[in-house]
Amino acid sequence: MQPPDNGNDTDEDSGSEDSGGNMDNLTGRQLRAGAVATIISSDHSKTVIGDVESDESETETSKAISSQSALGTNTTGDQQIEQEQPQRRKGKRVSTSAVTRETKVKKQLSSTPEPDGAADSRVATGVAGKNEAVCSLSKETLVHKTSLNWNKKDLKPDESRISKSTKPIFPNQDTTPTSLFEYFFNDNIVDLIVTMSRRYAHQKLQPNFTITAENFRAFIAILLLLGYVPLPRRRMYWEQSTDVHNEAVAGALSLNRFEEILRYLHLADNTELDPNDKIAKIRPLFDHLNKQYLKYWPVEADLDIDESMVPYYGHHSSKQFIRGKPIRFGFKI
Repeated sequence: MQPPDNGNDTDEDSGSEDSGGNMDNLTGRQLRAGAVATIISSDHSKTVIGDVESDESETETSKAISSQSALGTNTTGDQQIEQEQPQRRKGKRVSTSAVTRETKVKKQLSSTPEPDGAADSRVATGVAGKNEAVCSLSKETLVHKTSLNWNKKDLKPDESRISKSTKPIFPNQDTTPTSLFEYFFNDNIVDLIVTMSRRYAHQKLQPNFTITAENFRAFIAILLLLGYVPLPRRRMYWEQSTDVHNEAVAGALSLNRFEEILRYLHLADNTELDPNDKIAKIRPLFDHLNKQYLKYWPVEADLDIDESMVPYYGHHSSKQFIRGKPIRFGFKI
């Protein structure tokens, strides 16, 4: 899997391309660039994986350490530190894990008093420790350089993760669209919206504003109808011209009544909003619908999740901008 060659191509599920500083917004050049990873083992030794010297250079370094241990030669502290410095050539780094582990073995052996005739045993132990460190380093490097093979096949469903809840009854019944809608937009949420709208009108010094559950249901029906019978302007539905007049809209609510409900429509009390909640004004409806969706959800084993943008050009911290999309400004759902 490689990033697209065309720099203008973007993933459909990507975030805002203008935010920057995010792993989701790296360019193709950055994604293809080389990288160096430093692995810290449990014994605090470091292994550098990536843009390092060739294996041949590491082998030569290991051979030099092995011959020095076998001969039992002692070097001064300055010479030892110089040998342990990472080798640098042409801006590349060599892993010093084997050297570090060998140094620890030497220090541990040199600090422990040894009996007479144990020199050969010490040399053999040092060589064994060095070989073990080199083998361990090779195994760590091999694990992190293993490539993945992609297979095109169907995945078997995990029966343990499939919900065992009972499916609702209404999908198997011959129900009307209105009855299905009222499973989710029931009387509880309607009464809440009516109460919050009245309270907001009173806060705006409009004590004569009234709204009933029947008025609000007619208001919602008109909003749904406006979605699939679009006109250039909302007021055209109440005009007397035969080409735009809609009898269903005009017969449900008058234009003045519709605009009055739209002006004072509220879902929450403005005096009790949570300042840390970005959607505090619609939180009651949001939580209610999520609860109803889980209650009446026809449980299935496989789900397909997609996203959409709701156009919005006002000021809100949740609004997003995605360049090159059909809807550039709005809320991503």
